[in-house]
Amino acid sequence: RWSRFDEWYNFQSNPRGDVHVLAGLDETSYTAGAGAMGHDHPLAWCQDFDGGRAWYTGGGHTDESYAEPEFLAHLLGGIQTAAGAVDADCGASLSESFEKVTLDSNTGNPMELDVAPDGRVFYVERDGRVQIVKPDTGSTVTAIDLDVFTGNED
Repeated sequence: RWSRFDEWYNFQSNPRGDVHVLAGLDETSYTAGAGAMGHDHPLAWCQDFDGGRAWYTGGGHTDESYAEPEFLAHLLGGIQTAAGAVDADCGASLSESFEKVTLDSNTGNPMELDVAPDGRVFYVERDGRVQIVKPDTGSTVTAIDLDVFTGNED
């Protein structure tokens, strides 16, 4: 576990699945703010690209970062990885490595999803319906129908 101060960025989309994630960020250790990524917040990764490798780190936004031996070792490892000077697996995580389960095949436009400790899955539809998928029966029920305005959307 590595604990350090930096300016942390939230990404519009999670790169996992397209890259090999090397390190993640624990969002409970700081105030993630708008666009928080939750439990899966990649921080450093590499990827095979055009016959070579690319490497990214989300650190290094403060001057103090470049005085930290651990961060400098992190950068050196990234340079060595991208240059091909060290063996590295930069292949993306494969979807085949995961089990895909359809929870509800009758959705409109699901926007957000969360899993409760008891296994129930809550998701919000674009039209304002908050749906619950019950783990014991696999059935979906509407918890509430929120009044939303979608008139100016494309």
